[in-house]
Amino acid sequence: MKGKSMYSMINSLSQAGQFSKTGSPYPPKIKDSILKFIFSLLLAFLSLTLTASSLYASDQQAPAGFTFAVTRLQRTTLRVGPSTQYDRLAELPKGLNVKVISTLGKWSKIYLSKNFSGWIKTDSLKLLPASASFTTVVLKRIKITRELHDIRMDVYESSPGLMIPYEWRHPKILWLTFYNAKSAMEGIYYNPKDPVIEDVQVRQKSSYTVLMKIDLAHLYGFKMIQKTPHQLLIKFQLPPPFLLKRGKLNLRTSSYSPLKGWRICLDPGHGGKDTGAVGPTGLEEKTVTLRTAKILGKMLQNNGALVFYTRTTDTSLTNPNGPAAAELQARVNVAKKHHANLFISIHFNSKPTLAKARKARGTFVYYYQPQSLNFAWDICRNVENETLEPKYGVVFKSLYVVRELDFPAVLVESCYISNPVTEAELRHYSYLKKIAYGIYRGILQYVKSR
Repeated sequence: MKGKSMYSMINSLSQAGQFSKTGSPYPPKIKDSILKFIFSLLLAFLSLTLTASSLYASDQQAPAGFTFAVTRLQRTTLRVGPSTQYDRLAELPKGLNVKVISTLGKWSKIYLSKNFSGWIKTDSLKLLPASASFTTVVLKRIKITRELHDIRMDVYESSPGLMIPYEWRHPKILWLTFYNAKSAMEGIYYNPKDPVIEDVQVRQKSSYTVLMKIDLAHLYGFKMIQKTPHQLLIKFQLPPPFLLKRGKLNLRTSSYSPLKGWRICLDPGHGGKDTGAVGPTGLEEKTVTLRTAKILGKMLQNNGALVFYTRTTDTSLTNPNGPAAAELQARVNVAKKHHANLFISIHFNSKPTLAKARKARGTFVYYYQPQSLNFAWDICRNVENETLEPKYGVVFKSLYVVRELDFPAVLVESCYISNPVTEAELRHYSYLKKIAYGIYRGILQYVKSR
């Protein structure tokens, strides 16, 4: 309706001679072209104005159509789309104020800051009255201390905030973005001679966004915990070389191996009632993953590593009739219990039909945490070199066992058990040894690079 009246106004101005060179109107065809061009410009300007006003409006005021809400669970998962099948964006703490943009079924799309939104389950939110407004997080101080297995960073806030820790602009620089936040930093307390954290800087990036830059000697692994409503805890793990420097172990001898002191958790996939994939002649994935893990474990132990297995027999870790998530969490718990430094889950791939299986070949290595990327590539390249399987590459994927660990963790699919030729090879110790040796060489290459 507005567009029609605007066009009528332009048309009347043209007829009055306002757009002519001599005071008389243009010919009809030329006049129509000019009118359409000016009309499109005005619409574009109006659209840009409305977009800018919504993007750059104060984060303290919700644009029309937004509903205020607050997270009510201890941990709420923010996802890319409205389903658990979509990747995770972040874990939201309890008491975080958000703006609900729209809903779809049991999911709500929420707005957190300019250019940042995602989906969470609607039942994890408590709607607020229309008069509500955001509670701005105020960052007050940072304290960094040394513990046995990690470096502890305490960030003190005025209220629960949201931090998205996945911004790397350099392999050893971690950028943490706090949304809906203000910086009123009283001080940053840490030891400048710390072997992991070299420098910490905090600055106000925009009106309600704070950027924290952490320079690290090594980005090995970290996790975040909203310890209290006013205290965010970040733990940076110490790899074994730092433990050696502290004098806890003295392994620098003539027989020193780079793997000495490293705690490695091996996870043979499946087990018990869960057979995993089954080859054309009946070879079960669970059997081959366990054999491969034991061969790999001996290689690692013979070179000084401390090896832990999620299973050593044909069994599951939890009730075989229970939920799959419980079994996966039990495997994660084994790695955490033994303070593992590296985690490798061993699997074999498959195709659903024999026609596709005959052509299927290749190695895949999956990772989730950014600190696992180099580790994944080291293993992928070395497995390919040993088995001569095509290198399909490293894949980012939200798989439970690699997602829930905060140190380098990968899931290896070295080849296709559904391929008849490959299945025959997997029955032989010599071929399993090639796979295990490829993984071993990848681990060694990664450890040497640390």
